[in-house]
Amino acid sequence: MNGTKTKARPALRVLSRRWDGLLAPTPREIEASKRIFAHEGRFVWSASSVHVVPEPSVPEIAFLGRSNVGKSTLLNVLLGRKRHKLVRTSSRPGQTQALNGFSVGGEVCLVDTPGYGYRSREAWGPLIETYLRSRRTLKRACLLVEASHGFKTHDEALVHALARDGVPFQVVLTKVDKLAPPALLELLAYSETYLRKAGKAAVWGEVLGVSSDERRLGIPELRSSLCLVSGLLSKSVLDGTADALPKKVRRKSRPETMFTK
Repeated sequence: MNGTKTKARPALRVLSRRWDGLLAPTPREIEASKRIFAHEGRFVWSASSVHVVPEPSVPEIAFLGRSNVGKSTLLNVLLGRKRHKLVRTSSRPGQTQALNGFSVGGEVCLVDTPGYGYRSREAWGPLIETYLRSRRTLKRACLLVEASHGFKTHDEALVHALARDGVPFQVVLTKVDKLAPPALLELLAYSETYLRKAGKAAVWGEVLGVSSDERRLGIPELRSSLCLVSGLLSKSVLDGTADALPKKVRRKSRPETMFTK
């Protein structure tokens, strides 16, 4: 011993938990998804009523979450809008009052939804429930849960509603950079236990932790998950022999009814 102090290595941050045989994305899938999301996103439609939601033409992924969970910031990161933000952010809860669709390369649409909670049920409930009930091209709903808060009453109510009516969904833990690694591990373990029971067959067997700061923790894995469910990770794309956005995407039919009265 020479008396000099050595710097402790930073703890390895585990950002995900998987079950039902799901595997982590491969390096090729990560790279292919990166190419797909290199197409800068653009705003394509907005609807404050289900009567004016445009006819679907590409796979869609809806983002749900409590007000100020970091949904708009995460969407800006996914859409490649670091400086010129495409999705409006606000420190005031409940600022998003409509469904807003954002295109990634013209082949997949990310849908921002009004935040729930903070007395926003009147605006949130009918609009979102009808959208989820009728949208045949909706491939998945991403339920965002703030890591430092965990599952709140509104989150649990939505988990049960999605599971009850067979709406495919995945839980994404936001702002994981604010949580110590041991606490995040504990939350990931709890999430699996809770979702295995409450999520039933509707939940995707993967919980991802992400951050929207400069480190972009978990963002590559989330992009891969979104591309996979949208049918964009074809073999030719993974091999690098085709454009990252195939012209034809296989679309599965979805049930007519998702939310019950």
